[in-house]
Amino acid sequence: MFEQRGIKRNNQKRLAVEHAAQQQRASRAAPSRRVDTQQPMYKSSRPSHSGGGALDAWSLLLLLPIVWLTLRQRRAVEVS
Repeated sequence: MFEQRGIKRNNQKRLAVEHAAQQQRASRAAPSRRVDTQQPMYKSSRPSHSGGGALDAWSLLLLLPIVWLTLRQRRAVEVS
């Protein structure tokens, strides 16, 4: 079909080279791009929920009574 319309198929060699390079890359491990391997900036390698946050579960629990009181006062104003 391609030959009938005068279309040359030059991509087959290029595709063979690309597939070979793709297989070679797939067999290797991904390179590490981390810049602080000599002296890490943090103790752990991933984020966690412990420490350092402004709001945690306990502070939210302490705020609950304040929220409840303000909602109660608003409802009392709406009723009267």
